[in-house]
Amino acid sequence: MTSRLVRALAVGAGVVLTLVVLVAAAVYVRSALVLRRTYDVPLVPVAVPADTAALAEGARLAATRGCTGCHGERLEGRVFFEEPGVARLVAPNLTRAVREYSDAELARVIRHGVRRDGTSVFAMPSATFAGLSDADLGRLIAYLRSVPPADGPGYELTIGPLGRFGLATGKFTPVAAGIDHAAVGRDGATPRATGPGGRALPQSPKVLGRYVAHTACVECHGAELRGGPRTRAPSLAAVVARYSVAEFATLLRTGVTSGGREVGLMSDMARRRYVHLTDDEILGLYLYLRSLKP
Repeated sequence: MTSRLVRALAVGAGVVLTLVVLVAAAVYVRSALVLRRTYDVPLVPVAVPADTAALAEGARLAATRGCTGCHGERLEGRVFFEEPGVARLVAPNLTRAVREYSDAELARVIRHGVRRDGTSVFAMPSATFAGLSDADLGRLIAYLRSVPPADGPGYELTIGPLGRFGLATGKFTPVAAGIDHAAVGRDGATPRATGPGGRALPQSPKVLGRYVAHTACVECHGAELRGGPRTRAPSLAAVVARYSVAEFATLLRTGVTSGGREVGLMSDMARRRYVHLTDDEILGLYLYLRSLKP
């Protein structure tokens, strides 16, 4: 090998190394900007009740909307996601976090995905919770504040090289970036009438069903409830078209399909979350989903 060829290879290797360093630096800077971006979402007062019925309903909401699934049965916090090279995310100890946040700050992080410092949360389904009625949000906060303190980890987000590349290229996005903050709390389809136990109920079963669907199901099945490749969740309209209301209720309460099968994540979600839905909610959800085009 001639000295000229050696020099040429050395120069080429140097150029490649320089490009790699520049790309890595650009990815790091871009991902850092995404992580540090703040969102100007004002604090809005929320009425937080203290009566026993409201606390009981708040506990049910925490179960059906997945708070205990992500943060632990005692809301003590746990590792929510960990994949080498991508990220490590700890869902924080809510029994401690609620004592550090005001009611308005809790309302903002739950429905808008915006933390106290104005930055966004990651992975928390705030886009789903954005549709919660003010009354249900108040009950949920009341319950969270009532849970006894427990030992557990605080919030942690560690991003690896692959995760930073995903942030820089837009594959991964902060929760707050995907929410129409101006529209939060303005959904006219949320329940307004009052039912047993002080729970807000709509005048139409389908309205209640829509409310449940858009505050509990869109997390996996998408805003249009048609599923998608990211979560591998099916279209709910297509699923419900094959079910009677009794079979649908069995699926939601036991995780077993009309054919007697287990269906992975859905079966787990049913036994953890949807078993706590009321008869009215299940019927309303069924009727609403049946009204959609498969």
